[in-house]
Amino acid sequence: ILLCLGYLAWLFLGYYHTDTVYDGVKEEYVDMGTDIPDAEPEDKEWYPDRDIDMDGLLSENPDFLCWIYYEDGKVDYPVVKERVDDINGWMHRSFDGTKSSAGTIFMPYDADSGFTDLNTFLYGHNMANGSMFGSMKLIYRNLKENYKDPYFYIWTKDGKKMKYRVITMYVVDKNSVAYAVPQTKEGYDEYLDQILGVGTMGNLIPFTDKEKAAMENGNPIVTLSTCYGYAGTSNRLLVQGIEIDRQECK
Repeated sequence: ILLCLGYLAWLFLGYYHTDTVYDGVKEEYVDMGTDIPDAEPEDKEWYPDRDIDMDGLLSENPDFLCWIYYEDGKVDYPVVKERVDDINGWMHRSFDGTKSSAGTIFMPYDADSGFTDLNTFLYGHNMANGSMFGSMKLIYRNLKENYKDPYFYIWTKDGKKMKYRVITMYVVDKNSVAYAVPQTKEGYDEYLDQILGVGTMGNLIPFTDKEKAAMENGNPIVTLSTCYGYAGTSNRLLVQGIEIDRQECK
């Protein structure tokens, strides 16, 4: 009983530490505004109201790459890019560099920092308290109820902002071919057909003409990857979005 109580105390202290770190980062470096959509022309994409202090985030963590926001998945975090001499290091450290089981959402060292690869992976832990990528499983378990806002957003340290439409969501083994990064348009088209066949989201919220065109044109995909199931499982939940807009931040 004492061992169990000790483990639970350690677990909840870890959650508290993680929440404290990331709440502090958001409070210090991100002005989230009102998030109320402005009256915009129909052909202009809406973005959440975010004023992000990129210089401040870089001063705290030189590996800082971008900020990601995904309403349905309860994702609102800084993202780092791992270094070739620190593979998977951010799996075990918070954004401030302290040891943490929640880690930090990260991009692999060999991916393009500008999100121009045909498929870019971002990795985050499936935390039991729903932090990091831990709330994405709740969408997947009850898609009809929880799949409401099919978009996520990325703001990069070099002044770009991108909007992604979630096109697929499914569970695979960690060694699945779904972890491929296509190198040609032909390979991209084959990959897209495969993932849409496994977990398309267009049957729940239909794709717009613009989103269909993005797929036909081979726009970059961003894949959010996390564990799915019990500790140590080889199952992975993938949430994949296609870029439908890219702008300079004002």
